[in-house]
Amino acid sequence: MDVLVIGEAPIVLRTWKKICSEIELVFLNQEDLDSFIEALSKAGYEETLYMRYKKYLAFDLYLRFFSEFAVSEEMVRRAFETDLGNIVVKIASPEDVILLKSSSTRDSDYMDIRLLLNKIKPDWGSIVSELDTQVNELGASDYSGIMLLATVNDLRRRKYQIPDDARKEIIRAIQK
Repeated sequence: MDVLVIGEAPIVLRTWKKICSEIELVFLNQEDLDSFIEALSKAGYEETLYMRYKKYLAFDLYLRFFSEFAVSEEMVRRAFETDLGNIVVKIASPEDVILLKSSSTRDSDYMDIRLLLNKIKPDWGSIVSELDTQVNELGASDYSGIMLLATVNDLRRRKYQIPDDARKEIIRAIQK
C-alpha cells in the first residue's frame, strides 16, 4: 500500500512519544485510499468529517496532498518502510515531519517539533530543500516558508541549535 504516515504518528512509531490523538495518512493513489476506507468501515469506523474516520482512534486521510504540501518523490525516498502487521507503510522522515508541522499554528505541533529537536539533529538542508521544492515546483504558497522561518526564529531564541544558513536558505526559497 502506497501510504505516507505523517503528523505525530511517526514520532510515536519511533518511540519518542507515547501516544497520539490521530493518525494522519497520505495515500499516493486512489485505489489504496479506497481499500483503506473499506477496511475502516468493516472495522466499524464512521466518517465524522470529510475524510476523517473515528471509532477508538481518529484517522485523517488525504490523497497525495496534506494541507498545501504535495507528497514529493524526495519525501517518499526519505521515508522508511515498516510493517505494521496487516499493512506496510512509509513513515515520514523527522525532517519532513518538522516541515509539515511548522506550517501549523497548533501548540501541539510546535511542541512536537521541539521534541524532535531534543531527540535528533535534523538535516536542515533536507528541510529547506523540500520547502524550496514545495514552494517553487509543487505549488505550495510562500506562507509555508514564512511559517517555517517564524518557527526557526522562535526555536533559535529558545537556544535550539539551528544553523545560521538555514534561515538564509528559507528566505531565499520563498523569494524565488
